[in-house]
Amino acid sequence: NALYISGTGSSNLLFRYTVQADDMDMDGIELSSTINLNNATIQDEAGNPASTVLNNAGSLRNIIINPVTIAVKNMTLPPQGIYKTGDTLVFAVTFTEKVFVNTSSGIPSLKLTIGNTSKNAFYRYGSGTSELAFIYAIQPGDEDSNGVKMNSAIALNNGLLKDEYANDVSLILITAKTVGILVDAVPPSIKNISVPVSKLYKDADTHDFVFRFNEKISMTAGTETASIALTGGPGLRSAVDSGGNKSDMFLYRSSIQ
Repeated sequence: NALYISGTGSSNLLFRYTVQADDMDMDGIELSSTINLNNATIQDEAGNPASTVLNNAGSLRNIIINPVTIAVKNMTLPPQGIYKTGDTLVFAVTFTEKVFVNTSSGIPSLKLTIGNTSKNAFYRYGSGTSELAFIYAIQPGDEDSNGVKMNSAIALNNGLLKDEYANDVSLILITAKTVGILVDAVPPSIKNISVPVSKLYKDADTHDFVFRFNEKISMTAGTETASIALTGGPGLRSAVDSGGNKSDMFLYRSSIQ
């Protein structure tokens, strides 16, 4: 019931109803044809009872009752693995009902932490459906060996997320495990080189050059064996790869002819 609030002594009476959590009407509310006095009286200054028939109320079909806030019900994370430069992390956020995204003033995002750096997986598509996609493209220098981290709520960034009746949408995300989503977009580099000892070398002696990288790497065979060019006297050969595949250390060996 919409109860009387104010207006006695005037020509307008105010009746009010507060929507309750379990109310629902998706095709428009209906209004009774008369005012229910409930033993009260409505009369003019002369004491004449007022008619309680409600005339010219008009259509109420566009007054929709939907007090249930749309919320996130599921999340699909990127597959576990190691992501490199140019790879994309796609996060699919599924809501209880379809949602609409307005990006005219800003683009909603998921706030990520990759290593110690804050990043944004921005909304890409899905408006008008129950699933929104947020995407981040791995950039050179990104690195996280413990798994990316994600904030607990969607950031609007001045954008809007609404249901079909323009009601606000809950931005709280469900807890998701991201420890297996690793990032390595930092090229390996040589951290030190061991060179042959200083001495006089003779025929059939070898020079060993050991290159140690800052992480384990692998070498893929090409049309020729990998080598490093050496400049010296007659008979000095280029140093060629002598093993160390899938290691942080590569050995190049040159022989004296």
